[in-house]
Formats: sequence, C-alpha cells, structure tokens
Amino acid sequence: MIARWRGFVGSIGPGFRRATSYAQTESARRRSGTPRRRPGGSAARDALRRLEQHDARQARIVECRFFGGMNIHETGEALGVSPATVKRGWTMAQVWLHRELTVAYGADT
Repeated sequence: MIARWRGFVGSIGPGFRRATSYAQTESARRRSGTPRRRPGGSAARDALRRLEQHDARQARIVECRFFGGMNIHETGEALGVSPATVKRGWTMAQVWLHRELTVAYGADT
C-alpha cells in the first residue's frame, strides 16, 4: 500500500499543477480574453518551484496535502515520514509560501 502511495505522490504534483494552470488560463481567457496574474496562478506555481529548491520535502508535503487532498497521516505514509514531521513541514511550507506570495504582490494576500 505504501509503495503505491509513494509512486502516486511522485507523479501527482506536476500533473495536477499543469491541469490547474490550464484550467485557470482557459477560465480567465473566456472571462476577459487575457489571463490575470493572481495567487493560485503562475505566482503560486513559481513559489512552489522555489520551495522545492529550498526544501524538497516541504514541496512534496504541499503537493500531497493541497493537490492530492491527503490528510496528515496519508501524507506521512506516502512520504515515509511521521505525522509530526508532516505537520511541521506543512506549517513551515505554508509560512514560507505566504511570505513568498506577499513579497510577490507587495501586500498581505
């Protein structure tokens, strides 16, 4: 079971990010003709890429929790770490991403 989760986690992040990006771009195009830059779009993807360079485990935790919809225990099993490690990583990743997006937009998002 755990081996299947790990394989799933390894492939889930990039695919979900591409699908999310495509859906947001198409939705924006239909609404106004041009996509808008907002958190959740390219800024969030760029911040997640920077997080991956900063701390790969935290980036995997974000992918499992946010894109994969996994809970703390499922994420821990998939990544082979304890739930406490997932909680710490999730908290740190949220703070790090919030700071990155705040800097990108010059205001609290």
